Amino acid sequence: MVKCKGGYARVRDKCVKSNMNFIDLISGWLLIIGGLVWGILGITGFFDKPFNLVSFIFRIPILENIIYLLVGLSAIYFIYRIIGGFR
Repeated sequence: MVKCKGGYARVRDKCVKSNMNFIDLISGWLLIIGGLVWGILGITGFFDKPFNLVSFIFRIPILENIIYLLVGLSAIYFIYRIIGGFR
């Protein structure tokens, strides 16, 4: 197994330069979390009351709004990255 140094990722036993930075990593995790929250809302929406994981964890409306804002900004950032920004 090949070990790669900082800024490089292992792909098929070779080290290649990674194009992801810290903002990409945080945005990716926020999008994953946001997708899971929407999935839980969608699944539980078929039953009596939809379950909102964000409001269950934070319980303070302003914190919920901040989380939703960060997820939305992450989506906009990734859309910009996909169409060719930040080369």
